[in-house]
Amino acid sequence: MKVYIAKDWTGVHVFADVPQLKQCGGLPPIWCGHKLKEFEITMPWVEDIPRGQYLERSVWWSIIHERK
Repeated sequence: MKVYIAKDWTGVHVFADVPQLKQCGGLPPIWCGHKLKEFEITMPWVEDIPRGQYLERSVWWSIIHERK
């Protein structure tokens, strides 16, 4: 199973399916989709995720990384 990691102005999110970048009124775009709130990404590399893009990772990758 794959997970998708995306960052927007509200923070970093992990999704179960491919997220969609949506514009909501006068606010900056946000990523929408089926969020997996069980996963918490606190790694410093998330700052390097380009705007408007997401990363695809396997669930096993997400599980083995230490949560802080």
